[in-house]
Order: sequence, then C-alpha cells, then structure tokens
Amino acid sequence: MYKASAVGIGMIIGIMLFFNGTLNMYLDSFTSGFIIHSVGIVAVVLVLLFKGQRLKIQKNMPKYLYFGGLCGVLLVIFNNYCFIEIGATLTLTLGLFGQMIFSAIVDHFGLFGMQKTKMHPKKMIGFATVTAGILLMTIGGL
Repeated sequence: MYKASAVGIGMIIGIMLFFNGTLNMYLDSFTSGFIIHSVGIVAVVLVLLFKGQRLKIQKNMPKYLYFGGLCGVLLVIFNNYCFIEIGATLTLTLGLFGQMIFSAIVDHFGLFGMQKTKMHPKKMIGFATVTAGILLMTIGGL
C-alpha cells in the first residue's frame, strides 16, 4: 500500500510540475509561487473544515520545523524555473536524483533522528543504473 502511494505521489508531483511550470510562463516566479501556496492554504482549510478538525499548533514544537514551509516555497520556485528552461522530464529526473542522494545520506548516517540504514551493494547498483540513465538524458542529448 505504501509503495503504491509513493508511486502516486510521484505522479502527483509530475502533474503539479506541469501546472505550476505552465502558470510560471504567464507570471513571474514569485507571483506564481504566491498563487500556488495560496491555493494550497485554501485547500488545507477546506479539508480541515470538511473533517471538522481545528488547526492545532503545539507550543513546545521546535521552531526549526517551520523551515519545511520555506523548503516548499523554494521547491516550487526552482521547479518552475527549471520547467521553463529544461522541461518537465529533466526537472523531475534531476530532482528525483537529488532526493535519492540526500535520502541515502540521511539513511546511511541516521540524520534527523532517523534509524541508520547502511548502503548495500544492491542499492549501489541501483544508484549506478539511475546515474547512467540521467547521464544519457542530460549529456547524450536524448
């Protein structure tokens, strides 16, 4: 179930990239970013209302956790810029490559309180295969 959900997330990211990148063709990056996040806020408020749930923020929550919102804004702005310059496929592919590398570092060293998951030879083969594919797409002119 979770693996299927992860594939669904990837598909939603592809759809989001198309809509956000196309919007950015009509507006500047910051205006489109503002619109994108405003629509997101409205969507979350509607879900909370539908579920009859109140917005709850814990007072003892570490303040650095709010930086996820900043990461989201930067993600949208850079995705929009890349979409226009290199297209949807390379934007998604290189973005996933960056996620793969950073996630492997987090897993390997147990960063952010995560359980350590060492890099195994099978993962290295997967990394090499993905890297070769990305090199073919970017350098090979395909």
